[in-house]
Amino acid sequence: MDRFRSLCTRATTALTVSLVVLELGLASRESSGPLSTDDPDIALSTTSLVFSNSNEHQVTITNLESEPIEWRVLSSTASWLTAVPANGQLGPNDNGTLIVRIDRRAVPAGTHSAALHIGAADGSILLNVSVQPGTSARAVIEPQSVVLGSSETTGRFEVVNSGTATLNWTLNGPPWATIVPGSGSLTPGSRAPIVVTPERSGLAAGRYVGTLQLASDGGSPSATLNVDVAGTSGLRT
Repeated sequence: MDRFRSLCTRATTALTVSLVVLELGLASRESSGPLSTDDPDIALSTTSLVFSNSNEHQVTITNLESEPIEWRVLSSTASWLTAVPANGQLGPNDNGTLIVRIDRRAVPAGTHSAALHIGAADGSILLNVSVQPGTSARAVIEPQSVVLGSSETTGRFEVVNSGTATLNWTLNGPPWATIVPGSGSLTPGSRAPIVVTPERSGLAAGRYVGTLQLASDGGSPSATLNVDVAGTSGLRT
């Protein structure tokens, strides 16, 4: 009986010691934070991109290690989201450039999200992307043609911004016509009245046809100016 009691005592002591060791081990692990093998060897200058008017962004990728590493784009969650280069090498603590692009023609209407999964040897990182409906200017000249009889001294046009962003424009015409104003900026939905004055002095009789050409960040539409000069008829430019 004494021997049995001795064996029980030893077993209880061993169990107690094991539990104490286990508790100490758990406490040590909790104090040092969770162990992870997914800590990436790379960092990105940003982990979130918003595409509104642009179709590409540059992101800096950095090697956090003191040894060279290889990295690559592991996957994209959308067919319209890509990055170049798709892989590369970085020296110790070196930086590289990643060009992130969207194919806006393939993006459905509305706001959409996607992500690139970029990895190196011991981990990976997500680059989240949000695509918003783009805004752009759209230039229009109205009317597309004006005819000035020999007694008419001015013609009138309008530059119209039918887009959703500010329009910056410049209007050029034939050397025998003065355009006022010749340039400007228009907010979305606004108009700029244009007065065109032909300089008939020194012109031979006939009809002169010139082009008003708009240069802008919303397109390059044109209009036609027809001017009659009294005398013998004939078409001139």
